[in-house]
Amino acid sequence: MSEWRAGVAEADITPPLGVDMTGYGNRPGPADHVLDRLAVRVLVLQHGDEPPIALTGADLLGLGNEQIASIRGALAGDIAPERLLLNHSHTHAGPTTDPLRAMGSPDWDYCRMVVRQTVSVVRAALGSMRPVHLSAGVSSTEIGLNRRELRAGKIVLGENPTGLFDSAVRVLRLDDAATGAPFACWLSHGTHPVVMGPSNTGISGEWPGVACRELSRVLGCPVVFAQGCCGDVNPIRRGGYDQVVRVGRELAGSAWVAWERAEPVALGEGRALGAALETVGLTPRIPSVAEADAALALAEEKAQALTESFGRPLTRDESLRRVESSAVRWAHDHLRVARAGAADPIPIEVQALRLGDFTVAATGAETFVATGLALIARSKTRWTAPLGYSNGCFGYLPPRDEYPRGGYEVDGAYRYYGTLMVADDSEARVVEAGERVLAAAGSAG
Repeated sequence: MSEWRAGVAEADITPPLGVDMTGYGNRPGPADHVLDRLAVRVLVLQHGDEPPIALTGADLLGLGNEQIASIRGALAGDIAPERLLLNHSHTHAGPTTDPLRAMGSPDWDYCRMVVRQTVSVVRAALGSMRPVHLSAGVSSTEIGLNRRELRAGKIVLGENPTGLFDSAVRVLRLDDAATGAPFACWLSHGTHPVVMGPSNTGISGEWPGVACRELSRVLGCPVVFAQGCCGDVNPIRRGGYDQVVRVGRELAGSAWVAWERAEPVALGEGRALGAALETVGLTPRIPSVAEADAALALAEEKAQALTESFGRPLTRDESLRRVESSAVRWAHDHLRVARAGAADPIPIEVQALRLGDFTVAATGAETFVATGLALIARSKTRWTAPLGYSNGCFGYLPPRDEYPRGGYEVDGAYRYYGTLMVADDSEARVVEAGERVLAAAGSAG
């Protein structure tokens, strides 16, 4: 009988209609229909008498630090924080769960339900463990493409065929040790879930949700998805929900190939499971007062021009007004920091979980492909799955060489997440922390 034991569970976290949606600042209105239901899923693994490891995946853009802390606090007697991974698919067709500028207000009753359901599924999985055989496999997909395109001398959100894209689809395969039947599947790939654009007002797990549903139907077991490092990657195909289904099915097909290719996970020497978690305080970039004054003047100018350009506003016009007024509020906050001349460090968590010869390296950011590949290079296990959007998300984490190039991820997105961009040494510091947690988990050194 196998010494690996596993439990799996999932729960519905579909929000009520009328909630604000996140992911885009210029959405025409709140959620008014459901395209597919959202879920939180978890896979728990244990070897012998070692403490278990839990891998969760939720159909959400992400959760805030307070919600992450609430989940960990409720599960403190069940599983240690460093052994609990809280990953989010980053769907841009989900409800607002973390206050981002111009992206609506959270329904706090709903957010509390998400916390309760996450705690519930982890406990359910812990309470239903059985012996399994554990294997791992990798295949590839072409659903994504690097999006940082140089156009007319500027980096824009477009298509960059020569840019980095991690095509790997990484899978953990679990078969029931007694019957040989498929028990559970954990899969990871990194591409932004933005097939549908800002005009969509339907709730959906986007292509990751479809992939879980379709692969579960084929395998006959639950499937847990974890989002990879896709800060600079978008899907090749864009459009309506029909395209979401096509992309999700394509990813499910690639995951099925990885499932069929899977080989047993070797234990190596020492303990089978390892875990480590580190918080890094990143240095924020403090603007000069002159820079902040200029940013405020520009934001107020744009907001005034937009106000004057409309008579009776249309729904979409109102959403554009929200974006511009949010930019003005950001600029005022920006100026206050500039006058103070200082700001607190911006925290990010870096985590490593080792399951025999398979490692998960997770970061709490919109992490670029290059960073994921750097973490793989520092891991010594046969398989390594690099993740973003884990245990919270402070914003984008570009590598140092992307800062001079600029673009949305460097110059604009941080204004939705907070007030300041992080310094250009931040990604390197995260990779250094990644090497430390990999070593502590037994995956490097």
